[in-house]
Amino acid sequence: MDTSERIEDLKKYLKYGLLIIPIIIIIIVLKGCGGKSYSALENSVKEEVLSYIKERNLNIVGEQYIELSMLNEIEGTELCSVSSGAIVKNENGNLVVTPYLDCQDYKSESLKSSGKYIELNGDAIVLLNRGEVFNDPLYVLKKDSNVEVDGAVGSAVGVYTIKYMAYVNNDLKETLYRKVIVTAGDHTKTISGIENLDYPTLTLNGDTEIILVRGEKYKEAGYTAIDYTDGKIGRRVKVDPEVIDTSKIGSYDVIYSVTNSKGNTAIKKRHITIVARKANLDVDVRVDENITNKATITITVAGEGYESTELPDHTNSIKRVTTYAVKSNGRYPFVIKDVYGNSITKEVTIENIDNTPPIGKCKAVVTSSSTTVTVEASDNKGISGYSYIIDNKKTEYMDSNTYEESVSASSVYVRIKDVVGNETAMIPCQTEKKTTNIIAGACGESDIYITINTCYGNKLIRKDVPLEEYLLGVLYGEEAPGMNDSVEYIKTFLIFARSYTLNRIGYWSGGAIKPIKSCSSDQNWCDVDMGCYRDQTQEMFDLCIDYAVSYPRPTYTAQTCADRVTTFPGSANVSNKTFYVHNSGWWGDSSATSTHTRSSWHGPVTEEKKAFYLKLIEETAGLIIYDSSGSPAYVNYYLCDDTSKESTLCPNTAEKLANQGYSMNQLIEAYTQKYPGRTVGCYKKN
Repeated sequence: MDTSERIEDLKKYLKYGLLIIPIIIIIIVLKGCGGKSYSALENSVKEEVLSYIKERNLNIVGEQYIELSMLNEIEGTELCSVSSGAIVKNENGNLVVTPYLDCQDYKSESLKSSGKYIELNGDAIVLLNRGEVFNDPLYVLKKDSNVEVDGAVGSAVGVYTIKYMAYVNNDLKETLYRKVIVTAGDHTKTISGIENLDYPTLTLNGDTEIILVRGEKYKEAGYTAIDYTDGKIGRRVKVDPEVIDTSKIGSYDVIYSVTNSKGNTAIKKRHITIVARKANLDVDVRVDENITNKATITITVAGEGYESTELPDHTNSIKRVTTYAVKSNGRYPFVIKDVYGNSITKEVTIENIDNTPPIGKCKAVVTSSSTTVTVEASDNKGISGYSYIIDNKKTEYMDSNTYEESVSASSVYVRIKDVVGNETAMIPCQTEKKTTNIIAGACGESDIYITINTCYGNKLIRKDVPLEEYLLGVLYGEEAPGMNDSVEYIKTFLIFARSYTLNRIGYWSGGAIKPIKSCSSDQNWCDVDMGCYRDQTQEMFDLCIDYAVSYPRPTYTAQTCADRVTTFPGSANVSNKTFYVHNSGWWGDSSATSTHTRSSWHGPVTEEKKAFYLKLIEETAGLIIYDSSGSPAYVNYYLCDDTSKESTLCPNTAEKLANQGYSMNQLIEAYTQKYPGRTVGCYKKN
């Protein structure tokens, strides 16, 4: 290739290169025309939100939504919808701000409405007034997948999250979120300054009436404009006239107007008076509206030529320092007059008065022996205390939002007070009933001893038997043979048997320990070391005969004694034994024989079985059922109803429930729910 050909090729490349350069420049320019980036806009919103919270000393509890229109104007948010704002979450004292911006040029990166698999119907953020029902607009599938929806919207004020999870072959592929904000009332009221849903709100800074001495320069104080739909629209405000001639005495009306996207216009006026002479007055306005339910406005006038101040209630004060107390939010005009007939209006806007009580909810966990209450509450000024009303008994206000009382309550309410003094009405608590958590061996052993007599004649069988050992004999005597070895049922049985024993011997009354009979009318008992067949011995038969002949005319025959001795409660005779009368005072038969044959009842308990029972006794030591008076309750230790064994908690059913996995706690819960005055607890001697 010669030199001329190379020159022609170079010209060709330069020609195409020059065409590409303008295109690159256009792309760069267009890319830079979008204003600030989303991340920069997001940071601006975060800064304004934190500033907003700090200035108002807001108490953020849980999650709170702050609308964009509540903040100062932020570049790039002029065309953001009302649903734009930020969600603030308090994480152990640290405020985490998550902006949500749905604008013409910006779409939130925090809450996405559309993904690869699913697209949400409606907005990713929804505002509701308290009491409104949330109807989920759901989603549409963009790809073949299964979608699970998780989350619920409550009735209390707060921020709720709904998750939409897309699965393909049980693998989670994508999750989108929708935030639902429930506000205390009309959510438009949370936007500072919004007066009408359809019209923009225009606010003038400074005074609306201004007096200037001829030749004095006029300085525009400015204005703000917000709209329910369009948000901040200060840049749309038109001012007419734009020039004030202060060289001539007279008056001017400066007209401010702004129109929203619906075509509705708001108009405000500032009146300016040019005078030849005016008093040299310096007016200072101070407002004391700290965290309180009232505010005090102080007007201080300094300088020469002051005449009077007309107060908002249309009374006049000639004092140079005037205080005016208000109890509600609003606009309060003060007209300061000078001796030359001029007047100027200072309008004070009060927004910080709190006449609104806190909002909250409570939950009560009620066991058979205690009630624990937990309260969730919020207030724009802060909470000062909680009062708990349990079974109509009210506590003083206290700092803690949790409270426990040793009573199984039937009604639980709370009242909440804020730092200003506003109180809620009585709030009913959501109640959850739970069985007392009974811990093995929590109550310890008792030092009670039992004297055991026969059922006939109170003849001594055993003396000074420890209560825990006595219960072992009751367990063996009542339940054997065929004892169900369900641990949960046996432990429940022992708690009820201990309660019954303490009630029967009258220990709760403070008197001496009384003997207890070993028969079905009291408690059947067996000597685990000698065996239950001890009752079938000659010794027991003789004791019965001795009792019978102790009366002038015997009430028993020899056969009656034989039948009593060889029969355990609720069964037929258990052996075929012959007994002989050794008492010469006996009349009638000289001997008696039991009339039924049956294999002998249990002999001595094996060491292995005894250890098993003693372990369960140790784990339940001291646990009893109390009645409403605080005494050991009279209960049927088979877990039956007091008056009928047709109850669903009779032995066979209770054992069956235990075999199905019901715990000792659940069995006791079922019983005590039938008798609300009864609770399970540790036995304490009087």
